[in-house]
Amino acid sequence: MDNVFVTVFLFCFSLLPMAYLRYYPFRIIATLREQRILIAGHLIIFVVEFLLVTALFVSGHAPMQGSAFQKLYFVCYWPYFLLLMFTIRPFWFRHFFVLGIQAIYAVFLHTATVLLLKQIWMQMTYFASLYFICYLTLLLLSFPGMIWLLGRLFTREQLMKAQWTASSFWKYLGFVPLLLAFYQGSMGYVDLLQ
Repeated sequence: MDNVFVTVFLFCFSLLPMAYLRYYPFRIIATLREQRILIAGHLIIFVVEFLLVTALFVSGHAPMQGSAFQKLYFVCYWPYFLLLMFTIRPFWFRHFFVLGIQAIYAVFLHTATVLLLKQIWMQMTYFASLYFICYLTLLLLSFPGMIWLLGRLFTREQLMKAQWTASSFWKYLGFVPLLLAFYQGSMGYVDLLQ
C-alpha cells in the first residue's frame, strides 16, 4: 500500500516540472493575476490527480503496471495544458508548439530512463517507483538546458504583436513538434515494467 502512494506521488510530481516548462516561454507576458491563477490551479490539479489516481490503484480499477502509468500520463497532462492555454491566450498554436517540444523532451527522458535502468538494474522487471525516481533525476539534471532553450523561443515583441497579422504561420508550424513526438512515441514505446 505504501508503494502505491509513493509511486503515485512520484508520478503526479513528475507532471509539475513539465507543466512549468510549458509555461516558461510565456512568462514574459504573464500578468501577476495570471501567475496566481496558474500556481493555484496547478496545486489543485496536482491534489485532485493524486487522489483520483491513488483511488484507481487502491480500488483495483487499474493494475499497478507501467502500461497503466503510460495511459494515465496521456490523460493527466491535459488539465495542466488546458489551464495554461486558457489563462495565457490567444496563443493557441504557440502553446501546441511548446507542448510538442516538451513531448519530444519527455519521450527522450523516458527512453533514456528505461535504457539506464536496464543497464543498472540488469533485470527484466523493476519497480515503477524506481523508474520515476530515475526519471525525475534525469529531468532535474537536464532542466537548466530546457529552461535555456524554451526561454529563447519567443520574445516579448513577438508575443505582443497582433495575433492575426504577425503569426499566421503558427497555424501550420504549431503542430509539427507534436506530430514528431507522436511519431517517435508510436515507433515502439518501451513499457516501463518489461
